[in-house]
Amino acid sequence: MADVGVVPGSNTVVEDDNEETLRLILRRWNHAYGGVHAKWRDRATHFYALYHNYTEWRNQMAVDRRDRDLGLRDAKREWGAELFIPYSFATVETILARMLSQNPTMLILPRTPASEDNVANVKAIIEAQQAQVNYNLTLQDIARDALQMGLGVQKTSWRKERRGSFMLQPRVNRQAGESGYVVAPGSIDFDDPDLLRVDPFDWVWDPFGDGPDTMEWCIHRVWRSTEYVRNQLESGYWTGVSAGEISGSAGTSAYQDAWSRRMQIAGYPSYKAGDVNEVWEYHDGMRCVVVLNRQFVVRDYPNPAWHGEMPFQVYRPTRVGGQMWGKGEIEPIEDLQLEMNTMRSQRRDNATFVLQRSYFYADGMIDPSDFKTGPGIAVPVLGDPHENVFPMPVADIPNSSYQEETGLQRDIERATGIDDSMSGAGVPGQQTATGVQLVQAAANLRIQLKTRSCETELVREGARQMLALDQQMILGRRDVRIPTEPTPGNPDRTWGWLKVGPDELKGEFDIDVEGGSMAPENVPQQRSDAQLMLAVIGNPQIGAQVDPVFAARFVLKNLGIKDPSVALVRQQTVDPAAAHAALQGLAATGVDEGLLVRAGGMMGIGPGAPAPDQQSSGQEQAA
Repeated sequence: MADVGVVPGSNTVVEDDNEETLRLILRRWNHAYGGVHAKWRDRATHFYALYHNYTEWRNQMAVDRRDRDLGLRDAKREWGAELFIPYSFATVETILARMLSQNPTMLILPRTPASEDNVANVKAIIEAQQAQVNYNLTLQDIARDALQMGLGVQKTSWRKERRGSFMLQPRVNRQAGESGYVVAPGSIDFDDPDLLRVDPFDWVWDPFGDGPDTMEWCIHRVWRSTEYVRNQLESGYWTGVSAGEISGSAGTSAYQDAWSRRMQIAGYPSYKAGDVNEVWEYHDGMRCVVVLNRQFVVRDYPNPAWHGEMPFQVYRPTRVGGQMWGKGEIEPIEDLQLEMNTMRSQRRDNATFVLQRSYFYADGMIDPSDFKTGPGIAVPVLGDPHENVFPMPVADIPNSSYQEETGLQRDIERATGIDDSMSGAGVPGQQTATGVQLVQAAANLRIQLKTRSCETELVREGARQMLALDQQMILGRRDVRIPTEPTPGNPDRTWGWLKVGPDELKGEFDIDVEGGSMAPENVPQQRSDAQLMLAVIGNPQIGAQVDPVFAARFVLKNLGIKDPSVALVRQQTVDPAAAHAALQGLAATGVDEGLLVRAGGMMGIGPGAPAPDQQSSGQEQAA
């Protein structure tokens, strides 16, 4: 098993002083993790909490049972509702759904004329590999991190796994209990590039870098079990320490520091991780160093990737110059979210106070143990009850609070660009259709900008490194499944096969993403486009210039038919040479000449006419 992000097959160890290397990496880690990264973690944890609808009271209720009474007592002493209106969650998920509704469509552009022949091969293998690793799900995780905290991190690596695979065999004797499957050990299960989501809390970057192109180094932290670590050491893939020196809980403290707060925020009680080890992967573009539990350098080797870059890409929904992280979608509405929570909680508290009134009573005239409220309950008092018991006065919250809530909602909509019509909650009654369209158009432009940044920073850069790894690691030819249009004779077959090897991947290419390919389908616009095309075809001046097959495909596709080719009737063509030979053969058997003439007229030939090749040569001589 190889390290995450390490290209297998390069085990050359750099001859260097391990102690000096370890001191360098520790110094850089402490400088970044305790400085810039610490400031980012504090802010990111806060936004992470807002996304999860987190409150301190809920955190108290999530502790162990021994402390639960303390939480209840605090809640009783400082009673009141702590509502959390999920605007942060709704904003992130609404934008995410509009950004990544479909898989990206790759555009491959040759840099040299010699590379043109391999454009289709490169496009086919990259899109097939993206589908193989479920890249759409990885993109969602990375983009969700970025929308919450302002930073999402992606890692490109080559992954080669050998697993036992089940092979179907004929059942010879059912009564003998044979399963019908055998295991073939050592078969290659995966041998392709991989795209991974990196936890931003476990990715420490050069404080002086504001992007992958300007940072000089970075450290990716991963957590490994003791069994995994010992297997790496016993196999010789890691060196520098014996397997017996590994403690089963060497990374517990670091793991608790990284995860305890986020686990509480997510609503889970804190816990202690026993069997965990902290593994650092240090990258500077020239070399890769693996550090175990901040004590041992277990691998030190040159960058195995030919592209010579660090295998990381970052996504910032809103870029901020001069810093690695950008602005997420929660940060601009942070105060508005808290203000909305306070207002709604106060309104609920007021209703609770009205429904469960508090009373003044004359001390000594009423025993507090006898003072109870409820239907059908009689409370004995001495003297006039109006003098001995008096309800505390309660006033309703003024109606202006509702107007303030409406104003808060508008402020949130302006900050995020998302209103009820965008999130699927319906069109507000006070807005006209034109007003809704204007809001949606403005929001779509903002989401398009964020989507384009995602395409540029993540999809394109990741695909560029994938291609470099393909050109380096693919040494033999392989079959790549490609989408094809079904035919009337085989409507269920929507795929074909393409042979791809080193010769089919060579060349220099620029990679981009087709703009808008990941956006959701605009069904009303598609229907409008179909109607417009029908109007164009009906125009006698313009329609004659449009290919009818293209127009039919366009209309059917915009009407929601995924495979228009299945619905289209293919024109049956006649091979002139074959038809001419058939008519001559029929004439030699004595078939009525009138019938042959009519048949030849329908096909444009006759039994006594010259062969098609002779017709064409004669016409050329006449011309």
